[in-house]
Amino acid sequence: MCECMVWFQSAVRAAVHGRVLILEGIEKAERNVLPVLNNLLENREIQLDDGRFLMSASRYDKLLMVNTIIYLFAV
Repeated sequence: MCECMVWFQSAVRAAVHGRVLILEGIEKAERNVLPVLNNLLENREIQLDDGRFLMSASRYDKLLMVNTIIYLFAV
């Protein structure tokens, strides 16, 4: 398993379980890892390889509220 996969799995595991992620040696990460980690750290969002999309709870609640209101008006 390459190092970038270990970083990615650790970041996803920390995000899913609401844990702290310590990024020691981040300057050694491959170039393709940094944009993904940046999006997770700044926007609290990440697209996973299995099709799931992680986002912050507050953004999810807003999307749920908007879609519920749209659905109620459509019915």
